[in-house]
Amino acid sequence: MSTLRLATEAEYDPPETIVLDYVKEDEKWKLAGYQTISTEEEPFNLTFEDLQYSFTDYETGKVIEGEFVDEIEHDGENYLVIKYGEYQMVRNVKDSTFGYFDLEDNSEKQPEEDQKEDQKEEKTDVEKEASSSNEGVPSGKSDEKELLNYETITKEVDEDHLKFDVSYPKFSYEALDQPILSYVKEMLEEEKTYAEELFSGKIEGIEKGSYDEYEFSISFEVSSITESFVSVEFLEYRYHVGSAHGLHYSKTFNYDLKNNREITLKDVLNNDMSKVKELSKATYEKLVEDEIMLPSDGDAAKMFAEDDLSTFTLSEDSLVIHFQQYEVGSGADGIVKVPFTFQEIEEL
Repeated sequence: MSTLRLATEAEYDPPETIVLDYVKEDEKWKLAGYQTISTEEEPFNLTFEDLQYSFTDYETGKVIEGEFVDEIEHDGENYLVIKYGEYQMVRNVKDSTFGYFDLEDNSEKQPEEDQKEDQKEEKTDVEKEASSSNEGVPSGKSDEKELLNYETITKEVDEDHLKFDVSYPKFSYEALDQPILSYVKEMLEEEKTYAEELFSGKIEGIEKGSYDEYEFSISFEVSSITESFVSVEFLEYRYHVGSAHGLHYSKTFNYDLKNNREITLKDVLNNDMSKVKELSKATYEKLVEDEIMLPSDGDAAKMFAEDDLSTFTLSEDSLVIHFQQYEVGSGADGIVKVPFTFQEIEEL
């Protein structure tokens, strides 16, 4: 049998087909193994029926039945537009990745006579949008003052051997809230599975009974909210009760409100990826100066790759690179943060 792992906005696992192999032993079917097939090898070719019940509302834990809205083409790719309650999603039929583009842009693909009619009807809205300083932002909700009034959502699970304590921001702006909800939901599911395997002795090197309590939490800090972007840091904490200490992990989320997509290191470097080596060198020099790392004879320009520098937060005038606990320093150093002004980035 096989199942599909759909793309998530948290982007922890790639979309792929998972083929499960079972064998029958003592009149019981047991999992013998599995293999994965990427969407490049075997595209999903999704239909509405495949996605109709694929959305779970994290706040209620209920599966929401999808409502078909449209099937569209954008930049040569086909997408399904489906509404789940108050959320509307656009997924690529080939690999299930999300479409981050203004659906209005697809009017140019309509037959010419239909397009002219639509332009007549929509002229007023288009003119209004063109005059707005937030042109291109979906739902017109990028007002900085509105986003500053975000709500903090908290979720707690306190069972016999398991304790989860999670908080995250709700901006009441779908383009921001949905990927954050997806990330939180996915992390809770992963951590619950991990805890079950931990207690049952299914993790290699850990005997059953070694740990009988597990704690996991997510807290957050909104680094910056501007009319152009939002930057948030999520701090994950894991603790096996009985261990010497817990582990911290930083997850960052930077969202471009103008272009309705996440901001990458490539965007910060103005698409000049040749600057990665210079940024690596400058980062290493700051870490040595702050006595986080020791001087090395190695090539500082090759010390950090693009992925190593891609966990960051933003402010109006700076970039702050985050390194995970133990990644560049000792455990006592915790999450190490290296700041750069945009002027410094420009001069690399």
